[in-house]
Amino acid sequence: MKIHSIESIFQTTPDGYFLSANPALAQMYGYSDSSQLIASITNIQKQLYVYPNRRQEFIDALDKDGEVSNFESQIYRCDGSIIWICEARAVRNFNGEVLYYEGTVEDITLRKEAEAALPAEQEKSERLLMNIW
Repeated sequence: MKIHSIESIFQTTPDGYFLSANPALAQMYGYSDSSQLIASITNIQKQLYVYPNRRQEFIDALDKDGEVSNFESQIYRCDGSIIWICEARAVRNFNGEVLYYEGTVEDITLRKEAEAALPAEQEKSERLLMNIW
């Protein structure tokens, strides 16, 4: 079954395991279903993030601010291809200790590709305008 949602939901442990993932996340990351994703990713920091320190930066930002929005990272899909994602927040107990991380993930690859192409297109347009004058 193909999921048509571009936003997906997850819960992970502080030490880098998935507790849960919805079918949209599994599909976004290239897995057949949530159970395959959860079984395959045993170290989120090393297996998922293109730049492993991004996971720690995410955790540090959550510790500092309690919630993070628009935290963008590149991650590996199951087939090794890379996509851009944007992710979310931490859940704490009454003592302020992190119980787990949860949130939504959105595939922002097309937007990031468009942003990367924009300067070159602007330069092309400027050259064309200069040739007109």
